[in-house]
Amino acid sequence: MTAANTRRAVPCRLVFGVVFRYCLRMNRAWKAAVWVLVGMVGWMACQGPNRPLTEVEKALQAWHDVNATKTANEKELIDIRNQLLSMPADSPPTRELTRRLAILNKKAQELAFEEFRASRVYEAAVEDEAEAKRQAALGANATANAQTNSSARPIHEVAGIQLFPFSIATDTNNGIRALSGTVTNTRTNAIDELTLEFDVFDSGDQMLGATSDFIATLPGGSNWNFKAILLDTNIVRAVFKEFRDASGTIQPSTPSTLPSLPGNTPAPEPTPAP
Repeated sequence: MTAANTRRAVPCRLVFGVVFRYCLRMNRAWKAAVWVLVGMVGWMACQGPNRPLTEVEKALQAWHDVNATKTANEKELIDIRNQLLSMPADSPPTRELTRRLAILNKKAQELAFEEFRASRVYEAAVEDEAEAKRQAALGANATANAQTNSSARPIHEVAGIQLFPFSIATDTNNGIRALSGTVTNTRTNAIDELTLEFDVFDSGDQMLGATSDFIATLPGGSNWNFKAILLDTNIVRAVFKEFRDASGTIQPSTPSTLPSLPGNTPAPEPTPAP
C-alpha cells in the first residue's frame, strides 16, 4: 500500500467504525443491506483519484524500497551468522550456510551503494523541486510586474529607460526602509553598470543627500525591481535625479547634429534678374 493509499485508509476506517456501531442496533436484515451498500460506496470512496506521484515522491518511495530491502537482507544475514555460531565448524549444514552468507554479504554491499545512490537522487529531486518553485515564483512576479507596467505610465524616461512610480517601504523581515520601484529598459540592447539615483528630503523639504541602486546588466526589454536603501529615518520624500551607466550620466536622446549627406539639400534656385 502506498503512502497516499495509507492516508486515505485512515478516514475510511473511521467511517466504517461509525457505521459498524450503528448497525449493532439494527436487525439482521437491515444490517446485511447496510453493510453491502457501505461496502460498495466505501470501496469506491477509499480508492480516490490516482494522482500521479511527483519526482520527489517517486525518489522517496524508491529510497524507502531500497532501505526496506537492505533491512531484510541484514536480518537474514544476522540469522545465518547466528546459525553458524551455534553449529560445530565441521557440521554438514555449515557449507550451505557459508555459501548463503557470502551471497548475502555481497548483496549487503550492493544495497549499501544503492541506498546511498537513492538518497542522493532524492536530495537532487528536492533541490530541483525547490528550484522549480523558485523559478515559477520569479516568473509570476515578472508577469505581475509586466502587467503593472503595462497599465501604469512611466514618470520619467531617459533615452529609452523608463522609471515607474516608486514608494518608500519598510521590509517586515529586517526593518530596513528602502525606495522601491521598477525600471524598464525599452531598448533592444542591454545596459551595463546601470545606476539609478534619487535626491532625498525630510518633512521640511530639506535635502538630506542622495540614495541609489545598481544593476550590473539590464537586458533589453526587461524590468528591474530596484531597492535603494534609506539609512536616514528622517527621509520622507525622494526625487529622481539621474540614470548613469559605465560612460557616465545618461542624457536624453537628441536629434542628430550630423551634416546632411551630399545631394540631400536642394540647390537654391537662382534669383531672377530685376
